[in-house]
Amino acid sequence: MTETMYLTRIGHPPVRGEGGVLTYKIYCVDTGDQCGTIVTHPGTNQSVYISWYLDQEFRGKGYMFDAVAQILPRLLQHYHRIVAMIWTTNERSKQLAKRAGFHYEGTAMQLHKKSDGTWQDVEFWALVEGHHG
Repeated sequence: MTETMYLTRIGHPPVRGEGGVLTYKIYCVDTGDQCGTIVTHPGTNQSVYISWYLDQEFRGKGYMFDAVAQILPRLLQHYHRIVAMIWTTNERSKQLAKRAGFHYEGTAMQLHKKSDGTWQDVEFWALVEGHHG
């Protein structure tokens, strides 16, 4: 039996914020540097919202998929439904969500107001316990 080799390591314990928000620091195994974060926000009815950020120089190399793949089983121990809200223009995050087993549920028009005053449409992607993959 081979040991799973990860590209990333999830920092523990997560940083706790108000309202049950948890921020997990992501470290690259090969350098030891922090390369991104995953943030979770508890919702209602055993749901949790997840968001992720990866520093520019680490994108497109599988680091975030690796980190999300490590976090999802932990979240599914406590939540029935995991939701990612992704800007319609963020193709990489949509591909990551799909690859990680999330399903597209729909688009909320002009849901997020950006710092320049314009509005951004947001897609909802969900992974439901027992229905992923």
